[in-house]
Amino acid sequence: MPAMNRNKTVILAAFLLLLIFAAGAWAQMTPRTHDGTGTVTSYTREDVREKWRKKFQFDYKPYLSGEKKLGFFPDEKLYKKIYYYITLKYVDSIDNDALLKGVKEEVKKLLVQAKVDPAGLDGISRGDSPMDSVVKAFGSKVDPDLLRFACLRGMLEALNDPHTVLMLPDDYDRLKENMAGGNFFGIGVFIMLDPDNYNWLTVSEAIEGTPAYEAGLKPGDIVTAIDGETTKGQPIDLAVSKIRGTEGSAVKLTIKRKGEEKPFDVSIRRAFIHVNSVKAKLINGNVGYIKLRVYGSDSGTEIEKALTQMDAKGVKYYILDLRNNSGGLIDASVDVCSKFLPRNLAVVSVVSRSGNPKVLRTNGGRHTTLPMVVLVNELSASASEITAGCLKDHKRATLIGERTFGKGSVQELMPIRSDGDKTAALKLTIALFYTPNNVKINKVGLEPDVKVPMDIREANVDDFDKDLQLQRAVKFLQSGK
Repeated sequence: MPAMNRNKTVILAAFLLLLIFAAGAWAQMTPRTHDGTGTVTSYTREDVREKWRKKFQFDYKPYLSGEKKLGFFPDEKLYKKIYYYITLKYVDSIDNDALLKGVKEEVKKLLVQAKVDPAGLDGISRGDSPMDSVVKAFGSKVDPDLLRFACLRGMLEALNDPHTVLMLPDDYDRLKENMAGGNFFGIGVFIMLDPDNYNWLTVSEAIEGTPAYEAGLKPGDIVTAIDGETTKGQPIDLAVSKIRGTEGSAVKLTIKRKGEEKPFDVSIRRAFIHVNSVKAKLINGNVGYIKLRVYGSDSGTEIEKALTQMDAKGVKYYILDLRNNSGGLIDASVDVCSKFLPRNLAVVSVVSRSGNPKVLRTNGGRHTTLPMVVLVNELSASASEITAGCLKDHKRATLIGERTFGKGSVQELMPIRSDGDKTAALKLTIALFYTPNNVKINKVGLEPDVKVPMDIREANVDDFDKDLQLQRAVKFLQSGK
């Protein structure tokens, strides 16, 4: 255990810090709630997640046929190790009966795909672990390693947490590669998972001037395959690693677009891309508009520069646009909040299973008085929700738009090794975010003060006449209603 503790990584970034951009930037990404057609559904977030779970199942067929290999040998020792971790560190208490039920359900999915009668599963009990019993019952008909892997997956699936996953060695190697940086390049696009549309990989924004933009990718485009391999059910970080690559190399994306009858392929060459996280301009003579695309290490500095430019133009109001911003570094959210609030105010509380909160506080800034609106929508997540919740709770800003996504959790990445084999990894949710007024963000999101429904794609077109939420924000500030 001590060796594993030395190797574990705490993921303090809350959503996917973009990118499929250039080298080195990485964080965590998760789904959002929109049906991909411009219409907000009536589903609750739990309905959406349950729909996704039923629609997307792990595809065992390539492993059953031998086309793919697990890359490691799961065993009883590994099962107990993962069970120990989730029992000790998972953010919520664990029900052993629920874990066993999850194991049986996942093993049944494997057996069905293998065309093996699952009769006999009901009689399997937990004991120290159900793994040996499962292998004994079905190991003559299905690869025992796949059965063991299904047991591990089932235990994690029982948590009903899309951010707690077992990463296969190849996936983990890609993740480490991305986190370490190096000579890797991208196409210049923000992506997310869309659970209202069965968690398909979906374009949030193609940044102007990048290969993705020049290739014609648009917000709302669904990426159904990368280089011919389906994205169905893929973790977002794995998809990112497949889109990134060496400079000048090409990646083929299969796109499904609203209004197009059939999917189509787009080949895009990777390049080094630098994109400022902040875009600023003057609106209606005295409104300083600042769009924050992502929370990176330079976001605080870029926000300060934009504010200084706006001040020189005599602005009387601020709009901070966090729409379609899927988050990034927690420290960056603290930096952003600090620009608009006095020193030592709570930004967010990080609460683990122990219940002892770690409170992050503002550093204090110079722009604490002018009236302010924060624009949010269903793609505002993680660090964006931290910022919006903080400014709302301290009555510093009015939230306008639509309910935010509701990604408010912290994951820990723990390498796990089955004896004599490659390293897989467990990504485990260990803490939740709460706003200064103790409002839970995770799976709930933040309700805006002024609700203005709008197609998420219109938030990125830079067209004031189409942007109903931006229009409402300007009217609210300039007229007071």
